[in-house]
Amino acid sequence: MCVIVFFFSFLCSSFAIFEDQVGKFDWRQQYVGCPRHVWFDYVKPSKSERIYLSTEADVLAALSPNTGSIVWRQVQESFRQAPAFLVRGKVLISVSNSSAVLRAWDRHSGMLQWESLLGTSPSNSFRQMDSSDARVFVLSDSELSAVSITSGQRLWLTSFSDKS
Repeated sequence: MCVIVFFFSFLCSSFAIFEDQVGKFDWRQQYVGCPRHVWFDYVKPSKSERIYLSTEADVLAALSPNTGSIVWRQVQESFRQAPAFLVRGKVLISVSNSSAVLRAWDRHSGMLQWESLLGTSPSNSFRQMDSSDARVFVLSDSELSAVSITSGQRLWLTSFSDKS
């Protein structure tokens, strides 16, 4: 009996941390940063409601509006501005890496659905993104691209020349 008591008293004390470790090793903290773009997913009160946002810290995230907890988050490459995104159907479509990469994320799980490289010039600066039912259009300084929403395949690319 003494052996069992000794074993359990030793086991309980092994879960403690030292005073200087408080706040360093005892929490798991996740942050998303300061929001730049926000989209509210509201479809009558249900469990599938989400708040989608992109932040100055190059993060795309989905938050629960009921608890404020992070449902999922994806950290993007460094970008001169917060990643732009739009929501269509079951996907969230984002532009990152100085408008060179277009990605589609599953809205509910945050899993990557597809990724498509855009344009021919890495120095292009992203200007605008919009979509129709089946296509995403991305406008940069010198190019306009159309990409399929379902597959991520580039449908066409038009380059603009500055001859003025």
